[in-house]
Amino acid sequence: MTPMTPMKRDTLKACIKMKALALEAGVSRQALSRAMSGGAGLSREAAARVASIANRVTGYSCYEVHDFNSKLSPNLREITDDTIIELTNLRHWHRERMTAKRFRDLYEDDLEALSLLALTAHDGERHLTGDIVLSILDEDDLTDV
Repeated sequence: MTPMTPMKRDTLKACIKMKALALEAGVSRQALSRAMSGGAGLSREAAARVASIANRVTGYSCYEVHDFNSKLSPNLREITDDTIIELTNLRHWHRERMTAKRFRDLYEDDLEALSLLALTAHDGERHLTGDIVLSILDEDDLTDV
Protein backbone atom coordinates (compact mmCIF):
# COMPACT_ATOMS: atom_id res chain seq x y z
CA MET A 1 0.00 0.00 0.00
CA THR A 2 1.08 3.56 -0.54
CA PRO A 3 0.72 6.65 1.62
CA MET A 4 -1.72 9.45 0.93
CA THR A 5 -1.14 11.27 -2.36
CA PRO A 6 0.74 14.58 -2.15
CA MET A 7 -2.27 16.45 -3.56
CA LYS A 8 -4.57 15.11 -0.82
CA ARG A 9 -1.96 15.86 1.86
CA ASP A 10 -1.34 19.42 0.60
CA THR A 11 -5.07 20.14 0.32
CA LEU A 12 -5.68 18.92 3.85
CA LYS A 13 -2.77 20.91 5.27
CA ALA A 14 -4.05 24.06 3.53
CA CYS A 15 -7.45 23.66 5.21
CA ILE A 16 -6.50 22.78 8.79
CA LYS A 17 -3.39 22.78 10.95
CA MET A 18 -2.24 19.26 11.72
CA LYS A 19 -2.21 20.01 15.44
CA ALA A 20 -5.90 21.02 15.28
CA LEU A 21 -6.79 17.95 13.20
CA ALA A 22 -4.98 15.65 15.61
CA LEU A 23 -6.67 17.28 18.61
CA GLU A 24 -10.14 17.01 17.09
CA ALA A 25 -9.57 13.36 16.09
CA GLY A 26 -8.10 12.42 19.46
CA VAL A 27 -4.69 11.33 18.18
CA SER A 28 -1.19 12.71 18.70
CA ARG A 29 0.25 15.09 16.11
CA GLN A 30 3.25 12.79 15.72
CA ALA A 31 1.06 9.74 15.03
CA LEU A 32 -0.96 11.74 12.49
CA SER A 33 2.20 12.94 10.76
CA ARG A 34 3.59 9.38 10.56
CA ALA A 35 0.29 8.09 9.18
CA MET A 36 0.09 10.80 6.51
CA SER A 37 3.64 10.10 5.34
CA GLY A 38 3.02 6.36 5.04
CA GLY A 39 4.74 5.33 8.25
CA ALA A 40 2.99 3.65 11.14
CA GLY A 41 -0.72 3.98 10.49
CA LEU A 42 -3.47 4.94 12.87
CA SER A 43 -5.92 2.36 14.16
CA ARG A 44 -8.91 1.73 11.91
CA GLU A 45 -11.15 3.71 14.26
CA ALA A 46 -8.77 6.67 14.51
CA ALA A 47 -8.20 6.63 10.75
CA ALA A 48 -11.98 6.74 10.22
CA ARG A 49 -12.29 9.75 12.54
CA VAL A 50 -9.48 11.61 10.78
CA ALA A 51 -10.91 10.77 7.32
CA SER A 52 -14.34 12.07 8.34
CA ILE A 53 -12.87 15.32 9.69
CA ALA A 54 -10.67 15.70 6.60
CA ASN A 55 -13.69 15.33 4.32
CA ARG A 56 -15.61 17.89 6.35
CA VAL A 57 -12.90 20.56 6.55
CA THR A 58 -11.82 20.28 2.92
CA GLY A 59 -15.32 20.02 1.49
CA TYR A 60 -14.31 16.94 -0.50
CA SER A 61 -15.31 13.31 -0.02
CA CYS A 62 -12.00 11.83 -1.12
CA TYR A 63 -10.35 10.93 2.19
CA GLU A 64 -10.59 7.27 3.20
CA VAL A 65 -9.30 5.21 6.12
CA HIS A 66 -6.43 3.84 4.02
CA ASP A 67 -5.09 7.40 3.63
CA PHE A 68 -4.23 7.30 7.33
CA ASN A 69 -3.25 3.63 7.57
CA SER A 70 -1.63 2.38 4.38
CA LYS A 71 -1.83 -1.23 5.60
CA LEU A 72 -5.62 -1.13 5.29
CA SER A 73 -7.03 -2.14 1.94
CA PRO A 74 -8.20 0.69 -0.32
CA ASN A 75 -11.24 -1.51 -1.01
CA LEU A 76 -12.29 -1.22 2.62
CA ARG A 77 -15.45 0.86 2.83
CA GLU A 78 -15.44 2.72 6.11
CA ILE A 79 -18.83 4.06 7.05
CA THR A 80 -18.44 7.49 8.58
CA ASP A 81 -21.33 9.72 9.63
CA ASP A 82 -21.13 11.62 6.35
CA THR A 83 -21.03 8.57 4.06
CA ILE A 84 -23.92 8.74 1.59
CA ILE A 85 -25.99 5.61 1.29
CA GLU A 86 -28.96 4.73 -0.86
CA LEU A 87 -31.88 2.96 0.75
CA THR A 88 -34.54 1.37 -1.45
CA ASN A 89 -37.74 0.22 0.22
CA LEU A 90 -39.21 -2.45 -2.05
CA ARG A 91 -42.51 -2.59 -0.20
CA HIS A 92 -43.26 1.09 -0.84
CA TRP A 93 -41.23 1.46 -4.05
CA HIS A 94 -39.37 4.34 -2.48
CA ARG A 95 -35.69 5.23 -2.91
CA GLU A 96 -33.90 7.69 -0.65
CA ARG A 97 -30.34 8.93 -0.26
CA MET A 98 -29.17 9.82 3.22
CA THR A 99 -26.10 10.00 5.39
CA ALA A 100 -25.06 6.97 7.36
CA LYS A 101 -25.69 8.96 10.56
CA ARG A 102 -29.31 9.60 9.54
CA PHE A 103 -29.74 5.91 8.65
CA ARG A 104 -28.36 4.88 12.06
CA ASP A 105 -30.67 7.37 13.79
CA LEU A 106 -33.74 6.14 11.88
CA TYR A 107 -32.96 2.46 12.42
CA GLU A 108 -31.28 2.59 15.84
CA ASP A 109 -33.60 -0.13 17.19
CA ASP A 110 -33.49 -2.31 14.06
CA LEU A 111 -30.61 -4.75 14.45
CA GLU A 112 -31.26 -6.27 11.02
CA ALA A 113 -30.95 -2.89 9.28
CA LEU A 114 -27.79 -1.99 11.23
CA SER A 115 -26.29 -5.39 10.36
CA LEU A 116 -27.12 -4.72 6.71
CA LEU A 117 -25.20 -1.44 6.91
CA ALA A 118 -22.18 -3.22 8.43
CA LEU A 119 -22.29 -5.95 5.76
CA THR A 120 -22.54 -3.36 3.00
CA ALA A 121 -19.57 -1.52 4.51
CA HIS A 122 -17.55 -4.71 4.74
CA ASP A 123 -17.63 -5.64 1.06
CA GLY A 124 -18.93 -2.51 -0.69
CA GLU A 125 -21.68 -4.50 -2.40
CA ARG A 126 -25.43 -3.82 -2.52
CA HIS A 127 -27.35 -5.97 -0.04
CA LEU A 128 -30.98 -6.92 0.52
CA THR A 129 -32.78 -7.88 3.69
CA GLY A 130 -36.53 -8.10 4.01
CA ASP A 131 -37.82 -5.21 1.92
CA ILE A 132 -34.71 -2.99 2.22
CA VAL A 133 -31.90 -2.73 -0.34
CA LEU A 134 -28.88 -0.79 0.85
CA SER A 135 -25.85 0.45 -1.08
CA ILE A 136 -23.00 2.87 -0.48
CA LEU A 137 -22.72 5.60 -3.08
CA ASP A 138 -19.44 6.65 -4.66
CA GLU A 139 -18.63 10.18 -5.85
CA ASP A 140 -19.60 9.14 -9.40
CA ASP A 141 -23.03 8.02 -8.19
CA LEU A 142 -23.72 11.44 -6.69
CA THR A 143 -23.42 13.35 -9.94
CA ASP A 144 -26.95 12.34 -10.98
CA VAL A 145 -28.56 13.67 -7.80
